[in-house]
Amino acid sequence: MSRTFWRASLKKKLKPLTENNPGFRLAILGIGNELWGDDGAGNQAARRIQRSIHQAEAVLVIDAGPSPEVYSGVLRRFRPDFVLLIDTVRAAGAPGRISWVEFSDLEGVSALTHGMPLTVLGQFLTSELGVKLGLLGIEGESFELGGSLSLPVRRAVNTVAKELPKIIFG
Repeated sequence: MSRTFWRASLKKKLKPLTENNPGFRLAILGIGNELWGDDGAGNQAARRIQRSIHQAEAVLVIDAGPSPEVYSGVLRRFRPDFVLLIDTVRAAGAPGRISWVEFSDLEGVSALTHGMPLTVLGQFLTSELGVKLGLLGIEGESFELGGSLSLPVRRAVNTVAKELPKIIFG
């Protein structure tokens, strides 16, 4: 799999939703627990993306911490068409590898340190909000209590934070 596969997959997923739909709304949820090293990748990516697209009315970016389900009311009020989750995963890839995961494929992906499995969160969001859903998974390396992001994961967060606004806004 090429390193650009996640970019192409996300573009392909968003294109039919955004074409001829000027009211398209995207929510991005960074998920994770920064107390556990690389598990904070989704949180850090969300905060970096927030800073780069802070005035976009059609895009909501949330650093959801380890409990993204608490933001269901915020999402309901925002009424997104698509929810993009960003989270650290264990998918037997190289540390820092960024993967695009379709909601239907979440069953085989292990997310870390969350009270609610991503599959349950995804089912809730799709049934309650009627949204489409996808995941950018960042393969973690170090999960020590009190640790910081490992170098490969930090690089992946930088890549996601830099490339995602380009994909969204063209």
